[in-house]
Amino acid sequence: NDDEKLQEIRELLKLGKAPHFREDEQGTLWYKNRICVPNVDSIRKLILSTAHDTTYSIHPSSTKMYYDLKERFWWYGMKRAVAEYVAICDTYQRAKLAELYISRNVCLHGVPKRIISDRGSQFTSRFWDQLHDSLDTKLRFSIDYHPQTDRQTERTNQMLEDMLRACAIQYAK
Repeated sequence: NDDEKLQEIRELLKLGKAPHFREDEQGTLWYKNRICVPNVDSIRKLILSTAHDTTYSIHPSSTKMYYDLKERFWWYGMKRAVAEYVAICDTYQRAKLAELYISRNVCLHGVPKRIISDRGSQFTSRFWDQLHDSLDTKLRFSIDYHPQTDRQTERTNQMLEDMLRACAIQYAK
């Protein structure tokens, strides 16, 4: 089940040219004190989901999760795999969106008493229901093409788009 890179390491190990690697009696390959994880998606996904999604881990950031996993496991591209896994985590995305909404909107303008939306998907999710309940904000949906709400909806949608773009730029750094 080893991928090509681990096979190469095993060959180098036999020649004495892989100083930080060792193989135990069961044939498990180790890098220093960490288990070398073969390139098998199901194994890596299990490790990532266990480290991120269990009730004891409380959805850590990619940096924290990487350093936690780095103590026990090793594979080529592990840091990138962790970052990608955390980036697509729904709970993490909701937390980042709430953080952006509070820091970019509520901190600057205060808690809105009411938001009128055109039923855009960004306002119809369970996340927004819970956020507005906790902020005691009324979320109202406009009637299609209602002339009094179009400008406000457009402004709100533009603001959300800007916030998401800022999040993407911040994440890319």
